[in-house]
Amino acid sequence: MTYPNFLLIGPPKSGSTSLYHYLRQHPDVFMSPVKEPRFFGLDQNAAAIECERRRELPESELINDIETYKSLFSGVRHEKAVGEASARYLMTPGVPERIYAYNPEMKMITVLRQPADRAYSNYWWRKTSSIESAQTFAQALEEERSGKRDKWPRGRYIEGGYYANALKQYFRVFSRAQIKVYIFDDFIADPIGICQEIFEFLNVDSDFTPNVEKVWYSSGSFSNRIFQKLWDKSLVLRNAIRPHLPLGIRGWAFERVTSGMKKTPVPADERAELTEGYRDDILELQELIGRNLGHWFDAKNVVES
Repeated sequence: MTYPNFLLIGPPKSGSTSLYHYLRQHPDVFMSPVKEPRFFGLDQNAAAIECERRRELPESELINDIETYKSLFSGVRHEKAVGEASARYLMTPGVPERIYAYNPEMKMITVLRQPADRAYSNYWWRKTSSIESAQTFAQALEEERSGKRDKWPRGRYIEGGYYANALKQYFRVFSRAQIKVYIFDDFIADPIGICQEIFEFLNVDSDFTPNVEKVWYSSGSFSNRIFQKLWDKSLVLRNAIRPHLPLGIRGWAFERVTSGMKKTPVPADERAELTEGYRDDILELQELIGRNLGHWFDAKNVVES
């Protein structure tokens, strides 16, 4: 059997980290110990160079070669479902073809979040990580619209919300039976139910109940401005230390430090304007997945993770 046999394909800031941790609790599910290997993504070397140029977090987990990728699954014993999670797979052109060449029987899972809310959450995640220079979400969007971010792929928030176009590239390559599409609102409302549906999709015991009390990787800023300035200025130090720490320690430390952060709600006018820009794609997505998404246009329906 070729491993992995399923993928969590994103998009970013739509619950994939929490889902990764929930699924891996199942005794018949093995998840790669490295989240975000991005093996099927675009030129990883170029991506790493761009990250460094833009002062992004080090991408020491990017996997470039097939043997290293296969080694991620060397710990598989009896598990039937073997997966990995790379949140940028959904929106990256060429990925479906690469996945198919590796394993034409691959199963894929995506959770789609209201696109304006996803963009705003992604902005705050980058602010939390001290890699976003724009002081406001509006400023970041203006820089993207003006072309200032054309060579900064991870700093572009708007383009990451055109889900219909992204899904179509997968449906052209794989049968729809191989792709499960969930809505973020449903995942937040009933994470156990969604996990059990996924377990059934993966042909493992669907009665297993994962512990879903923890929501992974919230974002925001410190209310204390001094703490926030110290956090922002610590990026170089964090980048130097991070590669030398085990993955589990990195995640634990980041969670402990950022647990006190809060993010302000997305401004209603900015959300409405951004959502309107997605209107045609959302309507096309409805037809594509057979799901009414009218609630995504409701200004009062903001679902936070």
